[in-house]
Amino acid sequence: DFYHTQHQIIYEGILKLFLDSNPIDMLTITKQLQKTGTLDKAGGAYYITELTRGVMSSANTEYHSRLIYEESLRRKLKKLGQIIIRDNDEKDVFDYSYNFED
Repeated sequence: DFYHTQHQIIYEGILKLFLDSNPIDMLTITKQLQKTGTLDKAGGAYYITELTRGVMSSANTEYHSRLIYEESLRRKLKKLGQIIIRDNDEKDVFDYSYNFED
C-alpha cells in the first residue's frame, strides 16, 4: 500500500533488483525502471535522486519501515471506517468482510 503511485513503481523496481540479487542504488534503480519503461511514471531520474537526498543513512531503516507501515495501516483503517459509515444502514454488522490487501 503506497500513498504515491510513484513510490509503488520504485518499490517494484527495487524488489526486482533484490530478487535478481543485483545491487540497489540510484543508478541501478533508474536503469531498472528505464528497462521496464516505468521511469517516467515513477517521476524520472531527478525524482529518484530527490528521494535519496532525504535519507542520511540506512542506520534507522527498521524504524522508518515501521513508520511507513503504521501510515499504511492508518489509511486502510480509515478506508474501512468510511465503508462502514457509508453502508451502516444497509448491511448487517456481521456481513462485513474487508480485504486489507486492497
